[in-house]
Amino acid sequence: MQRHWDAVQSGDFDAIAADYAPDARFVRPGLTTAGRQGCREFFARLFDELDGFQARQDSVTVDGDVVLLEWSAAHADGRAARGVDTFVVRKGLIQTQTLAFHITPAADG
Repeated sequence: MQRHWDAVQSGDFDAIAADYAPDARFVRPGLTTAGRQGCREFFARLFDELDGFQARQDSVTVDGDVVLLEWSAAHADGRAARGVDTFVVRKGLIQTQTLAFHITPAADG
């Protein structure tokens, strides 16, 4: 999972996609995609939404083949984001990922 986190932080779409099974599924509120092409679409949208944010891992919990990642991010303009990802990992590849996050507007003056 650290390799995956590092790939996401660097924006390396090839390295990100290599972490997923060919038939991987991605689930976000209002959006589902599948496969490595779906992975690229998933992360292209995510990077657009979180452009300019600096993220950090707040907690990583592993139970067998399930990983729960809590993260937060800050933007120079004062916005903040908090999110949770769940991964199902088998044979070293991500099979399923869910993601939910919320962006909080910058505090007024």
